[in-house]
Amino acid sequence: MFFSKRMRGTATNLLKMQALGGRMPDPVRRYYISSFFLPSVEKLIRLVERERHLVLTFPSWMSHSKREKLIVRLRHELPENYSVFASGSRKYWSCVTIKQVISKSEIYRIIPEIKHAASEFRKQSEWLARKITELNDIPLTEMWGKSGEIELFPDGWRCYHHGAHFCCENIDSGQVIEVPIWYGEEFGVLDPYFFAEFIDTTQSLTMPVGIIDWYHDMSRVMDVMVEMGLFKKITSTKFGVIGIVIT
Repeated sequence: MFFSKRMRGTATNLLKMQALGGRMPDPVRRYYISSFFLPSVEKLIRLVERERHLVLTFPSWMSHSKREKLIVRLRHELPENYSVFASGSRKYWSCVTIKQVISKSEIYRIIPEIKHAASEFRKQSEWLARKITELNDIPLTEMWGKSGEIELFPDGWRCYHHGAHFCCENIDSGQVIEVPIWYGEEFGVLDPYFFAEFIDTTQSLTMPVGIIDWYHDMSRVMDVMVEMGLFKKITSTKFGVIGIVIT
């Protein structure tokens, strides 16, 4: 029986879930009437585990500006390997999440692997983009504008358009490549989750040590590599969106 990548590619996460009794642990939740009553940063840190984040929940009347000020303050006070971000609102509550992510020292050790994977992604993504446009006789830079006219795909690949990408899955290997189509002739733009998915489903690559949460850990890796000049930001030809590519 054939199982698509969407079923197979989460094998690592499933193993973790099995070890934890069939599911990932629920986040730790703490409720406060105001940010004034938050405990010290040292106490907050003790509530956060590597695979279990902390959700601070406040009444919905907390203003957007106060929540943003709190996020900025916590980012400044917490160690560098803690991510702090607004995590949605409900009818009565507004949430801020604190999550432990990969540290800079861990990132430095996996830089060669990440650079190699980013180069492989660009190469294979561009190959797919060129094959798709050739088969459908459209300009390479018009994949998004003419996405509704694209019907033919390379042999052995199952592809479909969604938003800023063409999702392409190799039927035999299960490899998944999300081809970015908002950046002209640049097809190496990295989305954190999709980049991790590419690594996880590419037989010649191995997920680097320290990448536990595909989105948040890889986002941290990409930000640090931009700071180091190993990745760079570019602006899309559609909608002015900022993307990240290997230099």
